[in-house]
Amino acid sequence: MPTIKKSVSETSSWTGEEADSTAYYNAKAVKANVRLLIRNLTSANNKISVQENGSLSFSLDYGEEATGTWKIEGNKLRIDAVSTVTKTNIIWLFYLRNFTANSFTMKLSTSPFTKSDFTRVKEQ
Repeated sequence: MPTIKKSVSETSSWTGEEADSTAYYNAKAVKANVRLLIRNLTSANNKISVQENGSLSFSLDYGEEATGTWKIEGNKLRIDAVSTVTKTNIIWLFYLRNFTANSFTMKLSTSPFTKSDFTRVKEQ
């Protein structure tokens, strides 16, 4: 059984391969907090820019870069993008939680269940 912490500063540890989606926000909570996604965000060496018009771009620490769109599907963030590196289509669904004015956590809804804590990039 996974151990879920309640604070953004704490991490989740997973003892099994499957993610526990019950710890993540339900559809109503995601829709209530969706405005907190719209911004430039960073997590380690990953960067994502989420725009109000539904567009996004991202660059990941392993060299992947992509542009595309985002939308909320039920209780998940759906990202549809095209890699600017490999030119392949990318479709990801993420569970969301821990929304604050400057951060949130998202976790891939399928294996390998990658989790990232994103924080707002401070405007210069």
